[in-house]
Amino acid sequence: MKNLLHFVRIKKNFNGRGDELEKNEFLMLLRDADICQEIFNIIRHSGRPTGSAITASVDGPPNKVAILSLLHDVDVCKEIFYIILRGGKPPTEETPPVKQITSNGAASAAMSLREQIRNRITNRNQPAAPSSATQTSKPVDRKSMLSDRLKLMKEKNQAAKEEEEVAISNADEKAEVSYTIIAEKVCPICGKKTRVVQVKTRLNAETVDIDFCTHYQNFNPYLYGVWVCEHCGYTAEDARFLERMPDRVRKAIKEFLDENDFKTPFVEVRDKDEALTLYEMAIYFLDMFEKSLGRQAILYQKMAWICRLNYDTEKEQEYLTKCAELFEKSVNNERYPIGKMTDNVATYIIGVNYFMVGDMDKATRFISSIITSNQIRTQSPKLYEKARDVWQDIRAHRAGKI
Repeated sequence: MKNLLHFVRIKKNFNGRGDELEKNEFLMLLRDADICQEIFNIIRHSGRPTGSAITASVDGPPNKVAILSLLHDVDVCKEIFYIILRGGKPPTEETPPVKQITSNGAASAAMSLREQIRNRITNRNQPAAPSSATQTSKPVDRKSMLSDRLKLMKEKNQAAKEEEEVAISNADEKAEVSYTIIAEKVCPICGKKTRVVQVKTRLNAETVDIDFCTHYQNFNPYLYGVWVCEHCGYTAEDARFLERMPDRVRKAIKEFLDENDFKTPFVEVRDKDEALTLYEMAIYFLDMFEKSLGRQAILYQKMAWICRLNYDTEKEQEYLTKCAELFEKSVNNERYPIGKMTDNVATYIIGVNYFMVGDMDKATRFISSIITSNQIRTQSPKLYEKARDVWQDIRAHRAGKI
């Protein structure tokens, strides 16, 4: 009933008279070039508003300005995108909406990650079993898997090339591109200049989750956290792509890439699947030649954040588990800091990740090691306070309060 009343209110505000929107009028709106382009932008940006300005006076069908305004609402954009994901079908009991729509888009978007975690834990009937993707009992041919993914990516980019060029050519459609710049870098493996997408340093941060995932306004910078050479396919974390490496390692990587077709087309705007494939490639090279568990864990954490910002909870939890497992091995066997990551922060992330996937025993063990440390309390008070907050949530869960 609440959703029905909200729908009625929308219709009343839609034309100022309270009359219902006629079918023919709505069909006219769906055939308008500007509205069609806005819907296309929503799909291209994975259900995120484009942020482009709406002209106050627009010639065309009645209510066009109102429709364009609605197409920049966060909840409306997500619902349109979910319609595409469901294959054009409305939500049913078997395929419910991924996220409930409220009458206030800002209120819906403001739900904290802690509240989302509580909902997950409350609705969990049994402890999460390790995902098949994270089990090591059955070895996975990662090279073949990545080759298949790259093949699909190339076919997808080739099929969408003309549409992408038309869309990007319009200045009003560059909402996501405005957060990035294209730069040329020399690939450390093949020595050729390759284009890479750099994220601008000044972004509007909205919220920060308990595992340090930062939500930005209308943009997901983690999609561009790895760079890839468009000529040979070498892929690495953006901050480490240009690092010098021993000649024996460089020659081994080059020999591998010469024997395997990992060439990857350059794209200015990435989607979730493309980004995850490139992260897998970066992890693949790390696993082959550097064997750093901590650095792999950092990449898996960012993959989890990509999925979180795209509302893919299943994949998010898979990557959170993998990250926690790798960090757990890393803090016991590797020297820290790894980049800017200290062993205390890694321990905190292990506990938080296990908490987020519902493994309360492991979450308790690692978070308690933070809050019982006087050294951490003195040297890292902010980390200590964050661990205290998570500890309170763990206790509340064990007491049955969440």
